[in-house]
Amino acid sequence: MKKIILIIGVMIVALALNAEIVDRIIAKVGDDIILDSDLQKQLMQMKAGGSLPENETEETILLQMVEFKLAIQKAKELDYVVDKSQVNELANNRLKEIRANFATETEFLTELKKNNMNKYDLLNYFRELLEEQSLREQVVHYEIENKIEVSDEEIQEYYDEHRIELPLREPSNKLGMILIQIKASDSTKKKRYAECEDILERLNRGESFEDVAKSDSDGPSSVSGGDLGYFARGDMVKGFEKAAFALKPGEVSDIVETQFGYHIIKLEGIKENKIRARHILKELTPNRIDSLAVYKLMERITTKFNEGEDFGQLAFEYSDDQQSALDRGVIGIFPKGEFPPLYQDYYKNLDTGEISDIILIEDMYYIFANLEDVPAGVFELYEIKDEIKRAAHAEKREKFYNNWINKLKEEIYFEITY
Repeated sequence: MKKIILIIGVMIVALALNAEIVDRIIAKVGDDIILDSDLQKQLMQMKAGGSLPENETEETILLQMVEFKLAIQKAKELDYVVDKSQVNELANNRLKEIRANFATETEFLTELKKNNMNKYDLLNYFRELLEEQSLREQVVHYEIENKIEVSDEEIQEYYDEHRIELPLREPSNKLGMILIQIKASDSTKKKRYAECEDILERLNRGESFEDVAKSDSDGPSSVSGGDLGYFARGDMVKGFEKAAFALKPGEVSDIVETQFGYHIIKLEGIKENKIRARHILKELTPNRIDSLAVYKLMERITTKFNEGEDFGQLAFEYSDDQQSALDRGVIGIFPKGEFPPLYQDYYKNLDTGEISDIILIEDMYYIFANLEDVPAGVFELYEIKDEIKRAAHAEKREKFYNNWINKLKEEIYFEITY
């Protein structure tokens, strides 16, 4: 709390500097100027926020302020605009945050008055600050950041250039995984489809759609006779939506397949851009035989591995986890004794080169593997590609920004008289 109040006090003193400093113009940027008091306020704010580097000079800070003004001038030239309502909301929020650190409104106003200010002066200060920040953020985002792409070649180049600077990897283990989801087999699908065909025949013979939905539908809407209420386009999965919106009131669809199973849909009514429909659902839920079939497949995979087949090739051929399958079963390299939290119980007792028993977790079977020991050393690119990409992007962004600022210095008049 004391720190917050100290920062508030510094800010308020900084805002009052105009009354205390005999000002002079120290820089001109287009039709704007920077006063000595502006520089002193910037320095005090940076010190209060702990963002002033130890050896930073006033000249360097002034140059940064000039570049900030150049960016704002360019934003105005390109007709970027500020959302005034958003700025007002943010400014009022900041004012409320400061006010909340004083016991009473009177104490707050008294502190402001000591510095020849009122709360409207502080509010206007926040508005001006936020407007300038918004303009700069917009122009930098659209003129620089949106134009930066980092290719795989640039990632490799950055890695090669900075490899010697990278932290060393601890002794680690490369861990792998094969995952196969238990899905409804073709025979299960045929059985459920045949059930839907029987239901369609019953409906054609005149049975009530609502009654059949109550007795035969697997969905939670069965209790209400399959009634889904009114819904618009985009509310349902594509296949269901397409079939439902193609119906006329009273019509019943053919069998429609989605990821949830097989549906029979009846259109009950239309209201503006929405329709009301009922459906009968036969879920494609795997049965015990389907589960056993996947388990048998996992057993064959285990046998293949034990007979010498490569784990990576087996993962590539069989695993349903697309990302790790493409990485030949590798899920990552982890320091010794550290494991993915969700699976640590299955990895922690595996020796190097060993695979786990077949593990059932929800509707998926897993085989976990401790593939190999990885000695201490420099990280390989594939281990830290995301981090290297971010670093390469930041470096490229800085180059783009500097080139852009240098171009602005040629386009827009500026002069430093400090």
